[in-house]
Amino acid sequence: MESARSDDARRIGTHRYRTAALVTALAGGFFGAVAELGTWIDGASNSSWARLPAFVIIAVTAGYQLLRSRRTEAPVVIAGLTFACLSLVEIKQMNDYDSGNTLAFLILLSVIYVTTRETQTRKPLIVGSGLIALFTIVSALIEDQPASQAVAKLLVGIPGQMLVIWIIWRLINSLGEASRLESNRARVQEALAACSQALLVGHDAEPLSAALAALLDATEADHVYIEVNGVNEGGQPTWEVVVEATGDNVPPGPSAFGNGDYQQFEEVTGLLASGHPARVRVADLALPVRARYEAEGIQSELMAPIMVRGQWLGTLGYSDFWRDDAWTDVEVEALMRAAEMVAAYWERERAREGLVELAKSKDRFIAAVSHELRTPLAGVVGFSGELAENLDTYSRDEILEMVGLISSQSREVAQLVDDLLTAERAASGNLTVNPTVIDMLEETRSIVESLRVDTEVRVEGDVIDVWADTLRTRQIVRNLLTNAHRYGGNTVRVEVSMRDGLALLIVFDDGNGVPGIDAEHIFDPYYRSFSEDSRPDSVGLGLAVARQLARLMNGDLIYRRLGGWTRFELTLPIATEHARSLATAL
Repeated sequence: MESARSDDARRIGTHRYRTAALVTALAGGFFGAVAELGTWIDGASNSSWARLPAFVIIAVTAGYQLLRSRRTEAPVVIAGLTFACLSLVEIKQMNDYDSGNTLAFLILLSVIYVTTRETQTRKPLIVGSGLIALFTIVSALIEDQPASQAVAKLLVGIPGQMLVIWIIWRLINSLGEASRLESNRARVQEALAACSQALLVGHDAEPLSAALAALLDATEADHVYIEVNGVNEGGQPTWEVVVEATGDNVPPGPSAFGNGDYQQFEEVTGLLASGHPARVRVADLALPVRARYEAEGIQSELMAPIMVRGQWLGTLGYSDFWRDDAWTDVEVEALMRAAEMVAAYWERERAREGLVELAKSKDRFIAAVSHELRTPLAGVVGFSGELAENLDTYSRDEILEMVGLISSQSREVAQLVDDLLTAERAASGNLTVNPTVIDMLEETRSIVESLRVDTEVRVEGDVIDVWADTLRTRQIVRNLLTNAHRYGGNTVRVEVSMRDGLALLIVFDDGNGVPGIDAEHIFDPYYRSFSEDSRPDSVGLGLAVARQLARLMNGDLIYRRLGGWTRFELTLPIATEHARSLATAL
C-alpha cells in the first residue's frame, strides 16, 4: 500500500514538473518571438528575422507537447529558455546571429524529433524538412550575401538536411525494428515455454486450452484454434474446431467456422497435407466462402498442420481480424513449433489411452480365457472323476454319453489353446503355413461333422481344389462355424464356389448380424461384441485368427450383411497344375 502511494506521489510530482517546464518553454518561445518581431519591425536589428522562426517553432513545439504528447523533450525546453533569455537581454554579440544559426538550430531540432519520437511516421518529417528547405530559400533571397555563401546555404539547407534527417530516421527505424523483433522473439519463447509446460501436464482438452491461451501472447492476432480433420460422405477433407481461445479485441459477430470442408481450399489443403504452413487472405477468396469470413470479420488466417507420424490429423491456426496477411516469420515459426507440440501431445495421449485400453483388454482377456477354460475343464474333470469313482454304477449308454461330453469339452479346450498359440505366433512373426491341394467342399463337410453342434449346418456348392494349409484351413472354417453357432440365428449354411479366379467359401446365418460400431472391429484380436445375442464371455480371438491365417495363405476374410443374412466370405487361391504336381511330388 505504501509503495502504491509513493508511486502515485512520484507520478503526480513528475506531471507537475513537466507542466511547469513546458509552460516555461512556451512562454519563453512566445515572448522571444514577440521581442524579435518588434526588433525586426523597428529595424533595430537586421538578424531579428532570422531568429524569429526559431522562437516560433519552440513555442509551437512546447504547446503541442503540453496539449497532446506524453513525452517532454528536454532539449526543446532548454532551447526555448536559452533563446528567450538571449532575446530579452541587450547583448551586442546577438547581432552576429544570422539565418545560418537558425538553419543549424532547425536541423538540430529535427534530429532531436526523429531520435526521441515514440512512433516513427514519415508525414511529420516531410513537413518539417519542407519547412527547413523553404526557410533556406527565403533566407538566400532576402539576405545580402556572396553567391558562394548562398549556394553553400542552399546545399546545406535543402539536400543536406534531407539526407541527414533521412539517414537518422532510417537508422532509428532499423534499431526500433530490431528491438521489436527481439522483443517479439522473447515473447514467443515465453509463450512456447508456457505452451510446452501446459501440454506436459494434464489430459484431455484442458492442456490444449491453456496452450492456446499462451499462444495468444505470441502474436498480434486475437483468435487461435485447433481443428481436427475428418472426411465427409463425398470423401472431401473436413475440419471441426475442438478448442479455441479468443482475445479482447475480436469484433462482435457470428461464429461461422465451427466446422466445414476444404472444398475451396485446394492450395491450402495441399500445403497442410505436405507439412507446410498455409496463409489465407480473405480478399483473394471467391464467394461464397469469402462471405463467411467477412461475416465474422476475419481478414486473414495463418495455419500450421498437426502432423502425427507423417499424417495430417488437424490444424493449429491464427485468425486475424485487423491485419491483411501481415504474418511475420517469427509468428509462422512459432505456430509451426506449437503445432509440433500439439502433435506430440496427441501422440502421447493416444499412446496413454492405448496403454489404458491394453490393460483393460488384458483383464478382459484373462477373465474370458479363464471362463472359457473353466467351463469345459469343469465338465472334463467332473465327468472323468465320476467315471473313475463310480464306473460300475452306470450303463454302457450313460458311459458313452459322458465320454462323448468329455471328448467335446476337451476338443473345445484344444481349439481355444490352438487359437491362442496361433495369435501369439502371428504377433511375433513366427506363424508359417504348409500349403497343399485341398478339396474345399469335402473338407468343409468333414469339419461340420466333427463339430457336432446342435444347429443343423447345410453344406453345398462346387468341388473346388484350393492351394492351402490343411490344418490352418480347418481352423478357419471351424472358427467361422463356431462364430455362427454362438452369435448367429437358427439357420446356418455354407456355400463353396468360385469368384474372380479364387475359391470362395461363404458361411451364412440368419441372426441379427453385427452392430455397426462392432463391424469395424470384429477382426481385431480379443475384441468381443456386446450385443444382446452374443456371449460376453468369449475370448474374441477366433475371427482375428481366421483372417490372419487367410491372408497368410494369400486369401482374405470379410464380413457382409446382405438380404437379412450375415455372411463371412473366405477366399483362397485355386490349386494350379503346378501346385498339383508339386503336391504329388511331396
